[in-house]
Formats: sequence, C-alpha cells, structure tokens
Amino acid sequence: MSQRSFLVPVMALVLANTATFATAEKPVKQSSRLATFETAAGETYFAMSLQPEVSTKPSEGRDVIVLVDTSASQVGEFRHDSLQALQTMLVNLDPKDRIQLLAVDIRATEMHAGLHAAKSMEVAAGLKKLQGRVPLGSTDLISGLGNALDRLNGDRPGVVLYIGDGISNASQMESRQFKELVERFVAKQVSITSFAIGPQRNALSLAVLANHTGGRVFSDSIEANADHFGVLLAKSVQSSVYWPTDVTYPKHIRVTYPSKLPPLRDDRDTIVLGMMDDTSDVNVKLQASRIPMQWTARPEPSSPDFAFLPQMISIAKQNDLLPTVGSEGLREAALSLSRNSRQLGMLGQLALAHGDVASAKTVLEAAIRRDPNNEAAQNALSATKRFGPKIADGEPVLRLVAQEQANEDPAAGSLLEEFQQAAGEELKAFEDVNAVREQQVRTEVEKSIRDARQRAERDATGSENELKLLLNSVMNVPDISSSTRTQLRRHVEAALRSISTQAIVEQDNRAQAERRRLAGEEAMRIAEDTLRREETVKQLMEQFSALMDEGRYYEADTDVSTQVREISPNLPDAMSASWSARFNRQVAGMERFRELRHKNFADALYAVEEALIPFPDKDPIIYPSPEFWQEITRKRARYKSLDLGGDNESERRIYDALEQTANLELLDTTLEELAAYLFDNFNIPAIVDFKSLEEDAIPPDTMLTSNLAGLRLKSALRIVLREHDLTFIVDDEVLQITTKTKAEERQITRVYQVGDLVIAPSSSSGGGMMGGGMGGGMGG
Repeated sequence: MSQRSFLVPVMALVLANTATFATAEKPVKQSSRLATFETAAGETYFAMSLQPEVSTKPSEGRDVIVLVDTSASQVGEFRHDSLQALQTMLVNLDPKDRIQLLAVDIRATEMHAGLHAAKSMEVAAGLKKLQGRVPLGSTDLISGLGNALDRLNGDRPGVVLYIGDGISNASQMESRQFKELVERFVAKQVSITSFAIGPQRNALSLAVLANHTGGRVFSDSIEANADHFGVLLAKSVQSSVYWPTDVTYPKHIRVTYPSKLPPLRDDRDTIVLGMMDDTSDVNVKLQASRIPMQWTARPEPSSPDFAFLPQMISIAKQNDLLPTVGSEGLREAALSLSRNSRQLGMLGQLALAHGDVASAKTVLEAAIRRDPNNEAAQNALSATKRFGPKIADGEPVLRLVAQEQANEDPAAGSLLEEFQQAAGEELKAFEDVNAVREQQVRTEVEKSIRDARQRAERDATGSENELKLLLNSVMNVPDISSSTRTQLRRHVEAALRSISTQAIVEQDNRAQAERRRLAGEEAMRIAEDTLRREETVKQLMEQFSALMDEGRYYEADTDVSTQVREISPNLPDAMSASWSARFNRQVAGMERFRELRHKNFADALYAVEEALIPFPDKDPIIYPSPEFWQEITRKRARYKSLDLGGDNESERRIYDALEQTANLELLDTTLEELAAYLFDNFNIPAIVDFKSLEEDAIPPDTMLTSNLAGLRLKSALRIVLREHDLTFIVDDEVLQITTKTKAEERQITRVYQVGDLVIAPSSSSGGGMMGGGMGGGMGG
C-alpha cells in the first residue's frame, strides 16, 4: 500500500449513558452521550452522540451506484488498490443488491447499462471496461454525484459509493452548489459513502457529504490493504440508514448544528453540536423511517478536551455544514483545529520576533480561538502585552545597526524596516519571474490546444485524451496566479468540450461504418447461402427424376422431395414434385392391386373347388380330456427354456441382482462412473462398449442424470440409458453398456421341451387322421 493518512477509529465520544427507545410495547435502550464545555463568559456548548439500536427485518436489497475516479491522479498503486477494493466489495455484497459502475473524470461515463447483480455478466464486463480505461484529465465531482443520483428511482434504498481523492479540479465546489447537492441527496434519501484514495485527498468534502447523507468515509492507509477496505464498503452498504423527521429537543437547548438532524446509522453514531441554557437532562424524540426513537442524555461536567466546540459552532454558522461523521469525525475535526491553531501560533511568534506586534496579536488571538488549550499561543499573546507600550511610544523592541556605522548613526533602520524593504525587493523579483513563467505556460497551453484541434480532424478521441492531460497539468502547474490558472482552465475546458463533441461524432461515424461493414458481410453471406441452397436443390431434383424413372415413387417422395421442401419450403417445384410422386405411386399401386385381386380371386375359386372333393370319416382325430392337458402343463414347469450356451453361475448372479429393487440417483454421471457404481453397490461387474458407441457416434463422455426409486434395477437402467440410445446386455460374465444397434445384433438360442405335447398317432393310416379332421370339419 502507498503512504496514506487513515482516519483511525479512536475513542472520541464513548457511548456510556443509556436512554429509552419508545415502542408500542416495550422500550428498547438506545446509546447516547452529552459532552459539554463552558466558556469563561458562562456560555455552555455541547456535543451530543446519538446511535440507534433497532432490530429491523432483512432488506429487500439496495441499488448501488459506484463512482470510480479515473482522473490523472488515480495512477500506479492508487489505481491498483482502488480497483482491488472495488472487486472485493462486489464479491461481498448481498446477492439481492443491484450495481451500476460509472467512471468519473471530466464527466461521468457508464461502464455498463442499468442496474444488475454484483456477480452478473454485465457488471463483470463493466469492471473489465473500467480496468482498461486510461486515467486522464481532472474530476468534476459535483456533476458526477448528480449523475449518479439521477440513476436511482427510489423504489429501493439507494447508496452512492465514491472511490477517489474527492478533489474536483474540473469544477470548483462552491458552498452554494455543495449545499444544493447535499439537499438533493437528502430529499431522495440516498446516502454517500466514500473510499478516499490518492496522493492528495479532500477528506473534508467527503466527510461533509457522508455526515449529512448518512454515509461513511474510509481513508486509505498503509496499515490496511485494499481488500480490507473493500469489505468495509460492502458492510456499509448493508447497514441500515434512518432518516429522521419530527425531531424535538427540550426548551433549554438554544440552538443545534446541523440545524436539521443528519440521518442515523446502526454502524456509527451521529453527532449534534449546539448551545444550551442549563445543564439539565436532554430528552430527544424523533421519528426515523416510521420508527419512534427517544434518547435521554445527562450532560457531563465541562471538560477542556472539548474547548474546540465554540470554534466548531462558529464554522457551522456559516453554511450549516459539518464534517463530523460520527465520533471519529468529531475527533478528526478537533485535531484539524488543533493543528491549525499550532500553525497560527508559530506564525504569530514569527511576527512577534520581527517586531510586528499588532499582526502577532491578531494571529495569536485567532490561534487561541481555535484551540483555547494552545499554551504556546497564550504565552506569545502575553508577550505582546509587554512589548506593546514600547512599540506605541516609538521604541522598537529590536534594532539592527551595521557594525561600522554603530557610532555614527545609532538610530539607523530597525530590523522590521530592513525586513520589509528586503521582502519588497524579493517580492518584486519573484513577481517578475512569475510573470515570465505565466507567459510561458500560456504559450504552451495555446500551442497544445492548436495542435489538438488540428489532430482532432484525424483522431478526435486522441485529441480529447491529450486535452484531459493538459487540463490536469494546468491545475497542477506551480508558480502561476489563481486568476491565470482559472483563465487557462476555462480555455482548455472550452476546447475539450468542442473536441469531445467531435469525438462523439467520430465514434458515431466509426460505429456506422462498422454497421455498414457488418451489413455488407451479412448480405454476402446470405447470397452465398442462397447459391448453395439452389445448387443443393438442383442436385436433389436430379436424384428425384432418376427415382421416378425407376418407379421408386415412395423413396422419391419421402427421401428427396421432403429434403427439398425443408431447404426451400416456398419453392413450387418442391410441392409439385412431392404430389407427382404420390399420384404416380397411387396409380402404379392401383394397377398392381387390381392384378393381384384378379389372380387371388381365381386362386380362391380353385381352392373351393378342390375342397369339394369328398372323403370317408372312418378314423377321426381324438382330443384328450381337460384333466390330461392340466397334468402335462404341470409336468412341463420343470423344463422351461434352456440356453444352449450353458447355465453360467456368474451371469445368473448378474440377472438376480438386476431383479433387485433399487434407488438409482445419478447427477452428471459418466458411463464409466455408472459401471463403477453398479459394481460398488450391487456387485455387478460392468464395462462400457466404447467401440459400439464410437460406431453409432455417441460421445463416450455422455453424462447421465436420474432420480428413480422403487423400481427393479434392470428397469431403472433401461430408462436411464434409453434417453441416450443406449441399453445393456449380459454377456461374457459381465454387464455390457452398449448401443441398441449392438444389442439387436446379439441373438440367444433357447430350446423349449415340447415332447409331452406330441400325442402318439393311431395305428390307422395317416389318411384316417386326415379323414377325421376333414369329416369333423365338414360335419360341423
């Protein structure tokens, strides 16, 4: 990880006191604390911590717009870590959450259309597109956040996640615009959570956004890796946000900041600053997301640790915006004021050392207002009171006189006068150098814009990228005035907007050219397919004519004309050929059937005439009694069928196992795995006839899936294998899984005992049997 500053979760306001959460049945305890600071004038300032502890039902999912900063500042290790944190967050989000990825620099660009699940193909494609995007230009954060908000329709809880440094060089964030943006998010009840990462970060702006919209701020650190922050971002999305309404404070609370209570979260506390008339208990009531809440906090004794509160409230009075994102944010704000106080104290001491007592006094008083505990500033301010009268009487504290002139002019210029004179000369020289430098920068910028405009005629997209880099250079170039920087920025942005329009037109032209190319290729493919179909139809019609000439009408209809109709269903020749084959087959069949009818009629008459020949009924056929037939049927049971192959004990065991009732549960099982399954569970040696499978073009890796219960094993196997044109046979003492074609080729010869059905003939001649049969027939 890179060198970073991290908002370490330190203890600023310990949640100690408890209050009641009003419900219809039983109150639930809520966490709160009220710290105070009383000034020498008797004014009481307070900082109150509120955190809900509400058990809510699982959410139906959230809509999350992820803004990833792709400006020129997000390069190298910072870009790698931001993308790694994003990927980890996507993995840890709830499956019900919907995501849309946006890249933001000078404008917000969607990486994929619409909201989709974090693990969907659309989000994966968008992430890949984001990874391939080149970091260029500067960021318009206000526009990007507004674009993200417009994509949320409010049917589900919305969250905007920002990953970047929070610096908006493309559009300076004015206080009015900033406040309007916050109000838009609050009105739509969408929270902003940020992961601050980059070489420089505007953590203050990100903290204000998070505090007033119920979000979180995580700042990159060398102490934690990107995956850690990805998990924190995912958890922040899942946390509940409560939007307060109908907030009531007791009468002795004089004023509160922010004036509108920020949203509450279940994973951090919410800070309220203000002034109170007395130190009696504070009871706060509100409605948050239709849930009634109540806190009762007892003020703690005044503590110098909170001496920064007056200055914080003075800042809040300007625009009602505070960066106090929970207790951690309040602690960071206090540390920031302390650092600022120390810097002002050092500046005041330097002014005092140079004899500028009036300026020193002004600066030191400002330092003490920011941190009343700044002892160095207090001591220096006391020193200005001692030096003040001497300066007022015209007696400077320090005087510097040249050594060789000490005796001649002891009243030579004071140190302050010499310092001011030298500073003036250095300042003039510095301004001259800066003027030359600014002119050089102007010249380089104008030349770069001209070059970009010329190149835009050939490559507008490349020119757009060059101007983004130029804009970033203008915003970071040193030694130019703010007015010059603003003029150059506006000039570059104007050129960038113009060339961006050209780039869009160029991309559209390329897209249209690509569509025309694809349409041409499609037309060529259709023409080639048409020629192939016509050639195929021609060959089939020649085959049809040959079959018709041979009188094979049925084959001509079913084998040839059917194929022609499938290839060209609207071809008239195909329909006429089919009906021609059918009519010709009908006519030929009628002729053949009439000839057979005439022949068989004559044959039948001949047989009738032959049947009229008389014969004697001397020895008729004698049929045994029913009891006799039952007896021989019973005796035949022991014979059944005999296999000429012999009675094999191994195969008989296989047949017995196949008769067992079994539960056949298969899931994506190969044929070899099925054979192993039969052996392990039923002791049936089984093999796969891969040669037969190859002959019938059946894949050897065919997967089987079934869930059959309560069937005989052989029935279950037939059902499973039948779906893939397979079956099984028992041969060579194993069960073979093979094709139906192979199984039909195998024949088993069996012999049945029928000797007991043969009745010994009578001693009479064969004519007697014939005569009896015929006589019985004639008599009957």
